[in-house]
Amino acid sequence: MIVELQKNEFHKCREFLNPTGQVEAFAVVEGTNPGRIFVDNMDVPKSGLIWLGSNDGFLFIGDEKNETFNCQLDEFIDKTIVSKQRKFN
Repeated sequence: MIVELQKNEFHKCREFLNPTGQVEAFAVVEGTNPGRIFVDNMDVPKSGLIWLGSNDGFLFIGDEKNETFNCQLDEFIDKTIVSKQRKFN
């Protein structure tokens, strides 16, 4: 099941970030930019999705071969992301 981390739990995703990767991902994880993080496991995440607050984009982090997470993405995006986005439009 894909779950949302609270801001005080974003640190659990630091290890997924590439030091030369997306600055936006670092900014969300460190709490300097708005955003939300959804992961496969609340306690020990292996894969995640960062929803950028200001850029309205998405970044995938962690294990790209995590089939459990990957198989849940379509339904999660349709039921959670799309419905939340509609509330803002």
